[in-house]
Parts: sequence; structure tokens; C-alpha cells
Amino acid sequence: MSCEAVEETEDKFLILSLRSGPADGHALWYRPNARGYTTKYSEAGRYTKDEADTHTNGEDVVSFLALDVLAVSEFGHISWASAQRLALK
Repeated sequence: MSCEAVEETEDKFLILSLRSGPADGHALWYRPNARGYTTKYSEAGRYTKDEADTHTNGEDVVSFLALDVLAVSEFGHISWASAQRLALK
């Protein structure tokens, strides 16, 4: 199974919706411009810290550095269990 390569920078964040997931065992990430959700890491929106902060509430909508999420991705997806572990850190 192939997965699109995504070049990450240290200052970009992904936004995870804990209230809307999981979908088939995968985490649901905000798409670019907060237009819907995706389970695919490569399709998730990349946000600055300030942009991410406008969408998150610290409870069921949280943000993570994209590089941290990349470290736990599996075949282009992040499992619901891995996303929950990230949220607990």
C-alpha cells in the first residue's frame, strides 16, 4: 500500500476532532480551511498555531504538531487509538 509523501515543517499543526471520530477505526482530521474531515494524513489541513487555536477547545477538538502526527501514522492514516494517545500527552 502506498502513501503520499508529505513534507512537514516544524511550525504546522493538524486539528483532530475527537467528537466526530472515529471513522473505520481512524482519526478524523480537519481538511484545509476547516472544510470537512478526512482520515487521510496527506489530506489533512496544515495550520499555523494561531489558526489551530481558533478551532480547538482543548477537550474534543485538539491540535498537534504535524511532525508528531507523522511519527504515528500508519499507511497514510492515524488510528483512533494512536490519536487518543497523542491527545493524552
